[in-house]
Amino acid sequence: MANFNKATCFSHTKKDYCDFKWVISDYMLVFARQDRLESPVISVGRDNTHQFELRLSCTYKNYGTCRRLILFVLRKPEEKSSVKFNLSVIKDGKIVDTRIDYANCSPSLIPILEIPTDEMKKFVSSTDTLIFHIELTVSTGDVIYSINKESIKTDFTPKLKFDWVFNNRKFCDAVLNTSGSNIPAHRLMLATASPVFRALFSQDDTFLNKIEIVNMKDVSYETAEEMLRFIYTGTIESHEITLIIDLLVTAVKYQLEELKNECERILSSLLSPENAVDIINVADKCNMISLKKNAADFLKYNISVTSNSNCLGNMILSMGRLHSK
Repeated sequence: MANFNKATCFSHTKKDYCDFKWVISDYMLVFARQDRLESPVISVGRDNTHQFELRLSCTYKNYGTCRRLILFVLRKPEEKSSVKFNLSVIKDGKIVDTRIDYANCSPSLIPILEIPTDEMKKFVSSTDTLIFHIELTVSTGDVIYSINKESIKTDFTPKLKFDWVFNNRKFCDAVLNTSGSNIPAHRLMLATASPVFRALFSQDDTFLNKIEIVNMKDVSYETAEEMLRFIYTGTIESHEITLIIDLLVTAVKYQLEELKNECERILSSLLSPENAVDIINVADKCNMISLKKNAADFLKYNISVTSNSNCLGNMILSMGRLHSK
């Protein structure tokens, strides 16, 4: 047996968020009389540690006049900070342009948009209104690191592969009766991989001369097929999340330790804000402490760093469903 270490590291920073909409009515009239317009102050953070304003101005280029939109840094803390901006231009209720970028807050002027004056007209609504919707996410501290470590024992002894006999009725002496259909199998392969199957086939010697029907009605055909594929070949073909979850439950039931470890590895690699709660649930059901911790840490991390209100709401609702179970 050999040991190897596995670690998952999360890096993130504390941040504040602001959603700001600037509606400029009578746009053409405004710019007929002046060449610069400033938005009200945009405050970010509970104590307004960061303050910005949008400035829309007229600039002169060798090819003519332009409209230039900048984000002006009015106030920032002494330590380094950065900002992500997500700008949408809205015309008659529809988004007609978007700009997304990141910038250091050290420069006072952060360019966002610069286009010829004539092209700017395509952003102005039928009621002579120009609308800028900007979402600001500002870092408010140093990078924070958290790491989960675990030591895994594994046997590196090569194993024979039986691809040629997988799902083949030749020499078949067992059939898995799943919820979908029957699958041919071989008792020696099943008994070698699983102590549960070994005990089942040892109950009656009369089975030695006939095909054994194994009742697996609680397992889908697709799950049983992937279970057999792994027993025979050491591989899993499908990485569809619900199938891997079902496969993990099956691996635990039939004490297929190698398959269980492979399902854990795959689920950890497929973690997303949408499936983290489902993975926590199956990890809890299967007593997979490491997988449960990784999924829970992943969910908490994404809740702390996301600036998407819709995504954040879905994750919080998912956590609510988790605690209600």
